[in-house]
Amino acid sequence: MNKGRWNDWMEGVGIIAIVASLIFVGLQLRQAEKIARAEAFSTMLSNEVEVGNSLKADMSIWREGTAGAELADNEAAIFAVLVKQVNEAAYSGFMQMRELGGDAAARPSVTSFAIFLYNNPGAKSVWLAREKHLDLNRDLVNPDRGNSSGWLDLVIEDLRFWKATARQSRRHRSLSGSCRRPTI
Repeated sequence: MNKGRWNDWMEGVGIIAIVASLIFVGLQLRQAEKIARAEAFSTMLSNEVEVGNSLKADMSIWREGTAGAELADNEAAIFAVLVKQVNEAAYSGFMQMRELGGDAAARPSVTSFAIFLYNNPGAKSVWLAREKHLDLNRDLVNPDRGNSSGWLDLVIEDLRFWKATARQSRRHRSLSGSCRRPTI
């Protein structure tokens, strides 16, 4: 075999080796992403179990608080902690999914939490008061900061959406009820 042909053959083998190593790196990256997603879901599940245990321990306070009932001071403090735990679990899931899959993957966490707040007026008022207080403190510490994660704005945007949707649904039901044919 002449030297030129031998060099061509070795270059071909080298190219095949490089392509094979790139394919291997791609497979490793895909596997690492799957592992990261599995760990994120595991963490989210652990958070939900932890929150569920906290809620179970103070179920009567949780039930009254989410309904918007008047709570004694000590019960209101416990309820505020429970709402904080639910928020932190949802926010943690939001951030993990955003890190792994971007905004579209994180959006269901926002929507789920907003629906929870919409359906539980007591939790919504405690959460809004807490977020307003936190926002004020953040501004005092760092006045030049922006809303770094967008969590607050996204949840409020979804709350407005669900409120508008419910209003349209009620209006549609009242209109359709007035248009029904009388039965004989």
